[in-house]
Amino acid sequence: MLGRRLVELVATIHNAAEAGQKPTSARIGPQLERQGVRTATGAKTWAPSSVKSLLDRAREQGLLDQEGDSAVE
Repeated sequence: MLGRRLVELVATIHNAAEAGQKPTSARIGPQLERQGVRTATGAKTWAPSSVKSLLDRAREQGLLDQEGDSAVE
């Protein structure tokens, strides 16, 4: 399930960047909520810290490149 969540997160980051918005944790959370993606605990609301945790994992797994790295800081 976590792998799927990371893929969805990366897609959300990419889509936000394409729309010209800086993909911050605070912007990614509401996007995940609109897509119906729940947190690991099943909550509907994403805290920025939860998004950051997933971004860190995606970064560790090589799913975010350097451009994506700087965009989410």
